[in-house]
Amino acid sequence: MRYISAMLTLAAIVLCYFSTRDYPDAAKATPFHEAIATQATLLPDKLGDWLVIDKPQPPPAAQQLLRPNAIITRRLRRESDGMGMTFIVVQCRDARDMAGHYPPNCYPAHGWTRTPVEGAIRTLRVNSWTIPVEEYEFRQFSFEGDRNIRIYNFFILPGTGFVSDKPAVDAAAENYRMRPFGAAQVQLVFDAQVPREQAAEAARDVLGSVGMLIEQLKKDPTGTDDRAAAGQTSDQSSDMPVQGAPQRGQP
Repeated sequence: MRYISAMLTLAAIVLCYFSTRDYPDAAKATPFHEAIATQATLLPDKLGDWLVIDKPQPPPAAQQLLRPNAIITRRLRRESDGMGMTFIVVQCRDARDMAGHYPPNCYPAHGWTRTPVEGAIRTLRVNSWTIPVEEYEFRQFSFEGDRNIRIYNFFILPGTGFVSDKPAVDAAAENYRMRPFGAAQVQLVFDAQVPREQAAEAARDVLGSVGMLIEQLKKDPTGTDDRAAAGQTSDQSSDMPVQGAPQRGQP
């Protein structure tokens, strides 16, 4: 009986070895991350109709928290009317590092108060993509006056594509086959006084101008395709506001 038990244990170990030996590791993921870092450096100083007016660098504490492989922060201004926005992309080698940059965590930690969103936009159609987004609004109180911002936020998972919610990123971090390839997060930040439809149009314009970067971020580095399993957003989705829709993740 003891011999049978030992043989079963050995068989389980051998099975585990052969089933996981081809899983990618950090070394195998290096070319993927290097390609993204290179692509991030190639962004021009004009994105669509938007001029880059500043490239602020995150403080060292934020970079230590995120441990980014690539980080893009651009303050933009549209030439035609002077409208401004901020475009942020953070790509990490480990999807678990996204937690510190997630708006419900990050902004309250820096003195912003989350406020309810009415009629949130759920998707943005850009080129051939239908991108699910989470829309957030935050307010910051100060002696100089209150600030109100609107954020469109989504994640990009290699081989899966676009997702809007943090649980999907957490699930990717538990997938040993995909974990070494990390994840990316995209934020488009506007003054909340900008009408929602104008902000959505601006977001589409900027995202459409960085198509090569986005394709690199969503590329499947393993040569397989997980998008069907991920339940990508249907082409029937719309980027029109969903009036009165409950807000996911509201506190």
